[in-house]
Amino acid sequence: MTRICFQRMAGLSALALLFLAGCGETAKSPPPLPIDQVPQVLESAFKNAPAEAGAAASEAMSAVREDASGALDELQELSIRPDLSDEQRMAASRAMAAYLQKLRETAEKGDKKAEDALQQYRATK
Repeated sequence: MTRICFQRMAGLSALALLFLAGCGETAKSPPPLPIDQVPQVLESAFKNAPAEAGAAASEAMSAVREDASGALDELQELSIRPDLSDEQRMAASRAMAAYLQKLRETAEKGDKKAEDALQQYRATK
């Protein structure tokens, strides 16, 4: 009886250690894409997407190509859509990271529109 109790306790302890070992890990942000690859990567990831997700991706791609001030908003909205596959979500997240990086670099050079876009992004986070 004591032996069975000891085995159960050892098993539960091992499970607890495995559980706790996984708790310390944090999810890393995906690395940004090179900004010139954003439209191609999005196009590839969303080529077989449902109509609504594909339309949202097309709008984001157009905004990025035109370097529109709303590109960050479009990418952010795209990345949080619940109907995306893992590949699509990763592509949208990496595209958003690339565009954020570009905005930061442009803002550091004194671009007022980039600074405003970053401030708006931070306010909505």
